[in-house]
Amino acid sequence: MTAPRPIFVLGLQRSGTTLIGNLLAAHPDVAGVTDPRHRGIHESVFFSHFARAWDWTDASARAQAVAAFLDSDYGRLLDLTDEDRHRLERVGDPEVFFRQAMTAHARQQGALAWVEKSPHHVHEAARIAAAYPDARFVAIHRDSAGLVRSRLWAYGRVPRTGLARLPAVLRGALSNAYHRRVLRRFARQFPERVSVLDYRGFVAGGDASVAAMVDALGLPPAPDLAPEYAPNSSFAAPGAAGGLTRADHAAIAVAETLSALVPLWLLDRLRTVVSGRRPEFPRWVWSGLVPPPTTRSGPSFAAPLGAEAAAPLQESPSPCRD
Repeated sequence: MTAPRPIFVLGLQRSGTTLIGNLLAAHPDVAGVTDPRHRGIHESVFFSHFARAWDWTDASARAQAVAAFLDSDYGRLLDLTDEDRHRLERVGDPEVFFRQAMTAHARQQGALAWVEKSPHHVHEAARIAAAYPDARFVAIHRDSAGLVRSRLWAYGRVPRTGLARLPAVLRGALSNAYHRRVLRRFARQFPERVSVLDYRGFVAGGDASVAAMVDALGLPPAPDLAPEYAPNSSFAAPGAAGGLTRADHAAIAVAETLSALVPLWLLDRLRTVVSGRRPEFPRWVWSGLVPPPTTRSGPSFAAPLGAEAAAPLQESPSPCRD
């Protein structure tokens, strides 16, 4: 039996990854991990966090990692059977573990493929591509002005005004310019497996854009494909209609220029130094919104992690999280 094909959606937060993930999850032959409490498709952060935060070569640490993942919102939404869970608890390789978990989820739905969307996976893309030779990728990027505007007003925020928000504008534009280069490099490395999308062009193309993406991924045509969840828009927040100021646009232009002048390898090195420590988990990984499985039979090596045990792993709330 052919295993369902993996599809990964890559891109910076607020660049359109949720739109693409929800579109693909709505395809009748694609299994996605979705829930209205997470605005549709959820993020596993598996390769960026679960595979890195524990030593999978150590049996005790691996058991903790498995317990943490299966007790996360994502793990619960997989709706795995007790048999699936017991089998996964014995897998020693993180790449094999995630593949088997997603395969079980996809086969429950009779799907030909499964889709995963985690912006944190941008820098894990080469590792994922090597582990899953049959995987396809959708890399989406957005113009910096659109991304910065989306970040400033995301989730009902009311951003600072004037020069007080300049650091946030510069941070967003610099990050966007860097990640755009990272995604393009990845696409050059795997040209037959990566579809690169521009958010604005994709949206403007409407049904034609969706059909082209579906075809590029080797999926059966799905006329009138549309997300089952409302757009995760930032522009309904108070004051969002005002948009960016001249100072904002000037800062974005400066950030784009500066980013282009720095060699990509040096930016990679700086990012590695900053992110070299144990990854902190976003608080929504164990939000408590998703109830645990209703039944469990037989012994389990992976006791539920629980909110108290998860707390030290979680990041502090940040106004910059998207």
